[in-house]
Amino acid sequence: MRHNCLLAGLLVCAIGCGNSKIAPVSGRVTMDGKPLVNAMIIFEPISDDPNPGPGSKARTDSDGRFTLEQLSGDKIGAMVGKHRVMITAYDGDADEIPSSGSDMKPFRKKIVGDEYNVNSNLTFEVPPGGSSEANFNLSAHEPEKK
Repeated sequence: MRHNCLLAGLLVCAIGCGNSKIAPVSGRVTMDGKPLVNAMIIFEPISDDPNPGPGSKARTDSDGRFTLEQLSGDKIGAMVGKHRVMITAYDGDADEIPSSGSDMKPFRKKIVGDEYNVNSNLTFEVPPGGSSEANFNLSAHEPEKK
């Protein structure tokens, strides 16, 4: 009986402890080589699984650095696997509303083009051990259309 309890305990630990699908992710976002400040970064899992898990988000600091946390806000990191990456940034304070609202604030200028957010082709593969090298160097100039 004692042998069975020990085996069951080890099995629970192996399943629960060794199979983490979330890994720490950090990096830096630059625009034309300069830090992109107060940018919102979204990692959206890409998978054939109909429920690939939650996305992750972060805001860049004054040096363009970020550390992802899940959208639910309860865990640091991102799901292991491939992600679509969307980056958005506007002129002004990060706490301001990005466009006019009920208080009729003027529209804030978008710093990052649609090719990095709504039409983003940026991807990042989160490895099982995580990464501190999720770096993105954006260009202020839209790519030429072919």
